[in-house]
Amino acid sequence: MLPLSPPSDGIHSNKLFLVREFYAFLVMTLLTLNQFRKGIPVLPYPTRKLIRDTFLVSGIIVGIMYGLILAVGFPLPFTTLTMVPPWTVLVLVCMGAQWAQLIRETAGAAMMFIGMMKLWVCDNLLVFVYPPYFYVFTTLSTTGQIAFVLLLPVIKVLMRKLFSRAVQHLSDETPGIIVFNADVFGSLFVAYCMQRSPSTWTTTGVMMLDIITMTLALRDVHNVRKELQELEQRLDKAHAWRSYMYHGAVGHISLGRLVPTTLERASILLDQAAEEYGLGVGIIAPETTKNRTIDSGRKIFGFVRIHPADHGVDAVRQRPPTEASYTLKVRRLLYMAEFLLLLNYVEAMVPLVFSIYLVATYYLPNRDYYPIFDSMNDHQLFQTLNNVVLYCMLQTVSFFLLTFMLRHMLGQSPIKHIAFVLEKQVDFVQMCLVFWLLYNVQSSLQHMGHLS
Repeated sequence: MLPLSPPSDGIHSNKLFLVREFYAFLVMTLLTLNQFRKGIPVLPYPTRKLIRDTFLVSGIIVGIMYGLILAVGFPLPFTTLTMVPPWTVLVLVCMGAQWAQLIRETAGAAMMFIGMMKLWVCDNLLVFVYPPYFYVFTTLSTTGQIAFVLLLPVIKVLMRKLFSRAVQHLSDETPGIIVFNADVFGSLFVAYCMQRSPSTWTTTGVMMLDIITMTLALRDVHNVRKELQELEQRLDKAHAWRSYMYHGAVGHISLGRLVPTTLERASILLDQAAEEYGLGVGIIAPETTKNRTIDSGRKIFGFVRIHPADHGVDAVRQRPPTEASYTLKVRRLLYMAEFLLLLNYVEAMVPLVFSIYLVATYYLPNRDYYPIFDSMNDHQLFQTLNNVVLYCMLQTVSFFLLTFMLRHMLGQSPIKHIAFVLEKQVDFVQMCLVFWLLYNVQSSLQHMGHLS
């Protein structure tokens, strides 16, 4: 929104650019520090100190940027890549001043901090991976772009693997953090590729890769579901479920005269383990009351853990092999379903957000300084939106097809599943979305010193 002058006019005509950068670093520093605070709940980081450190880091980093601009020139070549290392050091210094002694004194804090540092390293790695990919993509012919797009799934899979190793200590939040970091960033660059490449073949190539990936994932879900059905037959012979139906013997579950669903079976078995070992490890918990009757519509429960706590897993493993195998496979199935739902949700949502961004920025004064709007008129904007919106619609159709198939395979509502995840992990989701959207808006500006 702040009006800028052409980069060729120099930094003295672009003082508002420094104000814009200060605000950008203010937001990104606040999000980063808050992400560490949420990821390491055993260590306190008072809000007052968090705000103080945010302003301190942002002011210092903009001062360093201004000094480099005076020494090197404006725009500073590859401003984002140049400023990320000193910004990272400053944030680490602030966290070190706040937590250095507490990390040594608090059990488990060191491992959590290392895990969050791995996550942050992965975040920074994204900044160095996708921009070069996008630059090479824009220099290729249409045929070359179709071939080069085949690298995208490889990059995404590698980044997911790195993120999954970094956030193991966050348990239930793992799928959300992986998807809303690696895949949000990747999907943004896919949207950029769709905007820069009007070829329908490129869009078709990306969609075919997504379909192949989803098919392979659904095959894995189907295999796990098939294994569960075999175990359910053995469990049904060994357990008199009607005793639970008539007496409501398992705490909050009252089955009436219905045959238990997969989640109900798993919850019964986990509650039995809890009663024997004195642990709360149930998969299913009530929304409002302790006792609840499941109606004929098989409503999904209000709370579904993706997997039990670590001590709960140990208790389950001491149960008979069939019961232990069944509950752990249910855990795995829910984990896979959540990951698939979040992945396809992001791939449908990000192009829509990108389309809104294109239209909004097109009518702002600073549009002249974004390469994607070079020589663009209303007709060309409409053509560009057609390409991105087509991709968005295809991804949306893919998402709803996935929910239909998962509902058939799992017997529960995927929409309620993903709504629960987005509600319970709203902090991480909002932080990741705002961070990466702000980064992309900033990094594509001519004043940031990118190659044109």
